[in-house]
Amino acid sequence: MSLKDDMALLSERKCYIVGALHILRSEQDLQFALANCMQSTQVLIGLIAKCKKKYSNTKNDLQFIAPLERVLSKLMQQFSLIFAKLTAKEEICIAGVGVVVEAVAVMQTKMVISFLRLYEKYSSDHTVEIIGMTSRIDMLVSFIIGGAMKADGSDVFYKPSCSDDWKRLYSENYLEVVHTASKSFEKKYQELAEDMLALSAAASTGLNDSGLSLGGAIKTGFNTLFYKLFSSQRKKQAELFFSNPNPQKAANILNLLDSKYTKGILKLIMPSIEVNKRIYVPKLLPVLTVENVLSERDLSYFLKEDSKSTEDSSGSKLTEDGFDIVDKPPTYLTKKVKPMPEGYVKIRILSPHKLPSDWNPGKKIDTKGMKFDRIIVDIHGGGFIATSTRCHQTYLRKWATKCNAVVFAIDYKLAPEAQYPVLLDEVWQAYFWIITQAEKEFKVKLKTVIVAGDSAGGNLAIALTLFAIRSNFRVPDGILAAYPALNLSINAFTPSLLASMDDFILRYSFLNVCINYYVPPEADSAKDPYISPTLVTDDDLRRFPPVRLMVAGRDPLRDESFRLLCRLARLKKDAKMVEYRNFPHAFWNLDIVFGLKEAKFATQKTIEWLHELFRMYEEGDAN
Repeated sequence: MSLKDDMALLSERKCYIVGALHILRSEQDLQFALANCMQSTQVLIGLIAKCKKKYSNTKNDLQFIAPLERVLSKLMQQFSLIFAKLTAKEEICIAGVGVVVEAVAVMQTKMVISFLRLYEKYSSDHTVEIIGMTSRIDMLVSFIIGGAMKADGSDVFYKPSCSDDWKRLYSENYLEVVHTASKSFEKKYQELAEDMLALSAAASTGLNDSGLSLGGAIKTGFNTLFYKLFSSQRKKQAELFFSNPNPQKAANILNLLDSKYTKGILKLIMPSIEVNKRIYVPKLLPVLTVENVLSERDLSYFLKEDSKSTEDSSGSKLTEDGFDIVDKPPTYLTKKVKPMPEGYVKIRILSPHKLPSDWNPGKKIDTKGMKFDRIIVDIHGGGFIATSTRCHQTYLRKWATKCNAVVFAIDYKLAPEAQYPVLLDEVWQAYFWIITQAEKEFKVKLKTVIVAGDSAGGNLAIALTLFAIRSNFRVPDGILAAYPALNLSINAFTPSLLASMDDFILRYSFLNVCINYYVPPEADSAKDPYISPTLVTDDDLRRFPPVRLMVAGRDPLRDESFRLLCRLARLKKDAKMVEYRNFPHAFWNLDIVFGLKEAKFATQKTIEWLHELFRMYEEGDAN
C-alpha cells in the first residue's frame, strides 16, 4: 500500500473506532472496536517495516523501534485474550475495557501519523513522539487493561445519571460540582502546565541522581528558563523523561519546590503566623511492621496504670492519664538534629497565637487566660516520596488563622528509604503523642481534632482514622481529604486514571514510581486497606467520623473518591464532596501568587468545612 492509502485507511478506521466506542453498549460493539484496533496495529507494523527498510543503511537512530515492536506484540496478545473471553462468555467489564480500547485507538492514530511523517523525512521530533506513545500504550497493556477487564461493571462510573447512586449524591447534597471554565482560567492553566513541563525537562537534565545540590538547583533554574522559551525542546525533553523517568530525579523535581533553595521565595508568598515551631516527639507505642500492621490490637493495655514497664526514650512512664511528666522536662526535642534521632517523629506546630510554652525544657509554663480547643492534624502530600510541611504552609497558615486553630503538621519519613508501613507508623505515633501529650505540653484542649491530608496525605489520613478505629483509640472528630490516593493497587482501574497518560502533574510513569517506592514486595496493596483505603469494610465505615472530600476534575485520582462517597452515602454517613471540574491535582498548593487565582475558592471552601466540623462539637450536635 502507498502512504496515501495508509492515511486514507487510517482516517476511515478512526471514524469507525470512535463511532463504535461512543455508542458502546454490547459485546458486539466491543468486538467491532477491538477488530479495528487490531487492524490499526497491522498498519503500524507495516509502517515500521517500511521505515526500517528505508533507514536501515543510514546513520539515523532506530533503537526506538524494538521496544515498540514488543509493545505491539503484547497489545495483540491482550486483544486476543479479550476476544477469547468474549467468545467463552466469561465475565469482563465491557464498559471499562471499552474506555481503554478507545484510549489505545487514539494513541495508535497519533503514532501512525508520526510514522507517516517519519517515513517522509527522518526527524528526532517524530521519534520522540513515537517513544512517548509507545510508553503510554505499554502502560495501558501492562497494567491498566487487565484492571479494566476485572472492574465491576455495576460501579458508579458506568451507571447513567438517572441511577439511584447518582440521584442520591445530588438530591441529598452529598456532591457539589463547581465549574471554573473561562478563557482566562484555561490560559493560566496552560501556562501552569507549560511551567511544570519546563521544570520537569530542566530537572531531568540539571539534577543528578543522588539528591539536590546548589549547583543542580542553579542549573535547573537556567534550564527551566530555556525550556520555557523553546516549546519544541520542552515538549521533547519532558516526553523523554516521562517515558522512562529516573525515580530519584522524579522525587527531586518535587523536592526542589520544597528545598532550602526556594525557602526564601516561600517566605515571601506565605501569610504570616505567630507560631511556627518544629519539634521532635518520641514514639510511645510498638513500631508497626508488615507482619503486625493488620493484626488486631487494643490500646487499653497501653493505657493501664499497671503497664509501668512502658517507657519512652526520655524516661517518662505511661499511666492511665497519659505520660507522667510532672516536674520533668518535656517529652519532645526542639533543637535541630540531623539526621532525625531514631524513635522520634518531626511535627511542625502552627498557631495564630502564642502557645503556653516557651519551648525550653524544664521552665515554668504560664497558662493564664490561654484556651485552645480547635486542633488540626495535617498530613502532607508528595506521592509518599517527596516534599515536607514547609511548602504546605501556604494553606496551613490560612487554616490556623481563619479557624483560630492549632495545626500539628506531621513530617513523616519518605520512601523509598522508608516504605509501608513506616509512613503509617510515623503518622500513627505522632497522632498518639498529640492526643496523649499535647494538652500537658502546650495546655491545648483536645475538644475537637480534625485530621486533614492531601494526595498521599489523604491516603494516610484515612488509613490513620481506620487504624484508630480498629485500635479502640480516640477517633478523629472529622476527616478532610483533598484529591486522596485511595487505591494503590497497580492493577486497579477507574476511567479517570486514563487522564494520567498526559497529566502534567501526575503522569502515569510518576504514579508507578511512587507506588513502587512506597509499597514493598511483601505487602499486598490489592487487599490491605491501610495501603488502599478504598478497601475499608462497611463495618469500619459505619464508625467513621464526618468526612469531607475535595477532588479535581482533571485529576487521575478523582474516581476513587466518588467510589468512597457513594459507599458513605449508602450508609447514610455524614459525608460531602466538592468536585472542581476544571482543576488539576494539588490545587490546595496553587492558591498563591502566580498560581491559579480560582484556587482561592477551594481554600474558602476548606475553611468553611473546617468551621462546620468544629461547630458540630462546640454546639454538641455531632452524630
